[in-house]
Amino acid sequence: MKRSGFLILEVLIYITLALMIVIPLLCTCSYLYNKVSREYERNFASGQLNALLTIFTREIQMAPRDYKEWKLISSEALVWHTSNGDRGWVCVKKRLISLKGRFNSSQNRWLSRHQGIQSGLIERVEFVPVITNRGKEKVVSVISVKIELQNSPIIFRRSIAPRSMKGGL
Repeated sequence: MKRSGFLILEVLIYITLALMIVIPLLCTCSYLYNKVSREYERNFASGQLNALLTIFTREIQMAPRDYKEWKLISSEALVWHTSNGDRGWVCVKKRLISLKGRFNSSQNRWLSRHQGIQSGLIERVEFVPVITNRGKEKVVSVISVKIELQNSPIIFRRSIAPRSMKGGL
């Protein structure tokens, strides 16, 4: 009697050889996919933070220099008066947030506000204003910003000088 086909032992050997090739290939693919995904998320967050810092820089440059126009200057928040209402930037729950609306400086709270752009991935933000005397008036000459990112050794530092003498944006 003539035998045809494969022995079960041969089939098991072929399956084992195929798995020895396929499993490492799948592991490598999943490792590379995870690595690329993390890198993409980090680059996206970095781009978002860069856009936010550009907007923040522009708003501070348009802010008034006159100290009387500023409603709140602290290490966590900046609020100033404009011709269209009040503008501000705050760091709340590890997010840098742009706000506009009406701010009550005696109560240090927003009466009405519209939340604008915000960014995550921030560990800590510190605003350091430099207030100088120009004759009898106080002026905000420079605002330094220090931003520490989450899970990153990167620290952004910028010093921005308000340009306008009136309300700005």
